[in-house]
Amino acid sequence: MSRKGKIYKLLQWYPCLSDKIKEEDIVELPESTIIYSYMHKSGAMIDRKEVENNPKFWKEVKEKEEDYYVITYIDNEGFLYNRDHSNLYKRNDGNSYLYKLDLLEKIDSIKINTIKRLSDGEIFEIGDKVIQPNCKTNTFTIDGFILNCNDKHLLATGGNGGIDINKIEHVKETDYEVLRLMKGGVVYNKHAKNFNKYLEKLIKFWQLKGL
Repeated sequence: MSRKGKIYKLLQWYPCLSDKIKEEDIVELPESTIIYSYMHKSGAMIDRKEVENNPKFWKEVKEKEEDYYVITYIDNEGFLYNRDHSNLYKRNDGNSYLYKLDLLEKIDSIKINTIKRLSDGEIFEIGDKVIQPNCKTNTFTIDGFILNCNDKHLLATGGNGGIDINKIEHVKETDYEVLRLMKGGVVYNKHAKNFNKYLEKLIKFWQLKGL
């Protein structure tokens, strides 16, 4: 369901209610002044007054404000869907057709490619190298974005199962020099603020190990 209008959750089932609706189920009132009934995912409809005037059975759900928005989606053919207007996306194939956000989120072959973090305006996309500020050794390349199990936080994947987008920042190559050396079939991958000192330590390590 689209999450634009008022949303209520059923606290307790009662006899005159459709048996398609269960406790903890969500119903939504579309954002329109001409709609007078709440709608359930099953298609069942409940009069607006019945929902809003019965706090014993219904509780309004206040949705968390999003802390990001999606700039582009990408499909399995490599086409990008760029944000055009609010909740509308245009595919970069020369076609003028606009796709609704709700539709894109339901298609398995389409995934998030680029997002903007609203707290500071930082933009992250697949392929970006990022780091956790509180864990400087945990750097990874973003390979996707997913919602956590509660659908409350967006995670950047590619790290240890996914890291909250509010807990990452871009790796600044001016601050970190990346060293990739291969010897004896072993790949050494390290971020070092002082390249020469790290290289000296690595050579000593190889000598001790007889590599």
